Amino acid sequence: MKRLVLTAVLLIALGAPAQAQTPEAAGPNKELSGDEETSANSDRIQPIQTYLNALGYDAGPADGVLGKRAVAAIRAFETEQGLARAALETRGALTLLLLHLMIAVPDLSEGVTAYKSSGYATALRVFRARAALGRATAQYYLGIMYDKGKGVPQDYAKAIEWYTKAAEQGMARAQYNVGVAYDNGEGVLQDYAEAKKWYTKAAEQGYAKAQSNLGTMYGTGEGVPEDYVRAHMWYNLAVAQGNETARENRDLRAEQMTPADISKA
Repeated sequence: MKRLVLTAVLLIALGAPAQAQTPEAAGPNKELSGDEETSANSDRIQPIQTYLNALGYDAGPADGVLGKRAVAAIRAFETEQGLARAALETRGALTLLLLHLMIAVPDLSEGVTAYKSSGYATALRVFRARAALGRATAQYYLGIMYDKGKGVPQDYAKAIEWYTKAAEQGMARAQYNVGVAYDNGEGVLQDYAEAKKWYTKAAEQGYAKAQSNLGTMYGTGEGVPEDYVRAHMWYNLAVAQGNETARENRDLRAEQMTPADISKA
């Protein structure tokens, strides 16, 4: 029911005609001709290419051009889904094709549920599709799967690749994991400066584990100048969120600080 409502809403929003035009056959080499037609349809073609690639069809780069690879991918999708061959020249037919593609991509929640119940094959398919569409949560979960070797061979390099994509979109959990990777040299060369950078991004969003790890870096002088005041400050922020590891480390560090420094922290 939800998907039917979504389809109706998107049809209205995208300006699809009330009745779809009769699909026309098009050979595998068919391309748009004429500037007017290209301009009218390019805003449909790029997301179509993106969704096709997300579903595992090789549509080539998402460049808005209805070239040979995109046409072949569209035909393969139509055949597999039992759809009529779309009239590739018409805006309305492309809109309907886009809606079919959007519905065909599994919902992210399906992947999360499958992952939590050890259905890794399903989870991998969902996360790959959604990650290709830029969903940070899907990218993060792909990182987890490669990090732990769940449903895929363990590969720290691939894990950090996916974590970084999610981290660059501002996901604190992913930023923390990127920091850990650089801190430990897992999948990347050990780099304390990079670890500090990503820990800080997550910590400034209130992620307690990142705050605790920053406290440890400042407390030990690992990649940063040793600074008990800053260490105590970061530990304290993590403690405020219930992080027990930070509490233990903060109390140990406090034994080496003056009351004035603790007050400053």
